[in-house]
Amino acid sequence: MTDNSKSDRRAFLASATAAAGFLMVKPQQVRGSQANSAVRVGLLGCGGRGTADATSIAINGPARIVALADLFEDRLVTAKKHFDEVANKQHYAGVAAAQMFQGAHAAEHIFNSAEVDAVVIATPPYFHPQHLAAAVAAGKHVYCEKPVGVDVPGALRAIETGKRAEGRVSLDVGFQIRKAPPFVELVRRIHAGALGEIACGDAYYYCPFLKMPEYPKASPAELRLRHWLHDRVLSGDILVEQNIHVIDICNTPTMCMSASARASSARRLSRPASVSSAHAAVRSRRTPVRCRSRETSRGFGAAVKSPPRVRTESSR
Repeated sequence: MTDNSKSDRRAFLASATAAAGFLMVKPQQVRGSQANSAVRVGLLGCGGRGTADATSIAINGPARIVALADLFEDRLVTAKKHFDEVANKQHYAGVAAAQMFQGAHAAEHIFNSAEVDAVVIATPPYFHPQHLAAAVAAGKHVYCEKPVGVDVPGALRAIETGKRAEGRVSLDVGFQIRKAPPFVELVRRIHAGALGEIACGDAYYYCPFLKMPEYPKASPAELRLRHWLHDRVLSGDILVEQNIHVIDICNTPTMCMSASARASSARRLSRPASVSSAHAAVRSRRTPVRCRSRETSRGFGAAVKSPPRVRTESSR
């Protein structure tokens, strides 16, 4: 590998940090083709969020999307068309047919692909601990969408995966708000003492109606996976799937992690959508911080008691 190739790859890590919110864990040099300095990225979960993440990485750094994986064929077809257009503008080849992985074992195939240096994980949060661990075990650099899990065991598993990744591969989670220039400046001023010692804080998160496409011919099991955002088990519900941003931006300025947390949520029906209001009270070791969220999202948190019985990968 040439010195210019090594430099380009280091530059990618820096630009990707700004573009997609990467927070590298002792990053190692990304390894790939000697003939091309672009980092080869695979996308697992070809829905709207995954496509947006991978597109940002491709256009903001020397990176190209070389592999796609999803449970559903229509998602793969749409994603391939999009990323082939992105590649054409950057004078790269499109996604090869051999690097298109569909079905219940799509994650396994993309993680084991020798053509992939790094992966974007944008599957339903229920699967994140499993996918994150498998990607790191396969030696891939990872950008994983938030949240890392939907429950305490899942989050703890993700933490252990992060420890195993340290010093071996780069690993980041999608807390992109941390890298937004206004927020960076806000945190800098708070840390510099502009507000003095923080005694209490409130954070509000307003999210628009998160509509998902209709699939009139889908079976109940398929529809559950396609509409994972409105499923408590697959998404973790609003407090985990959306409010995680609010909790994160409270932890960052106060420079401490939460020591305890209490949360509650309520839903009221309205037209044309229901409004789910959530309140989380987070107490740090030094500073009590309250986080509030209002989600205008029909059907968020549908009553689902049993975990999915299908071991699979869907779109985000």
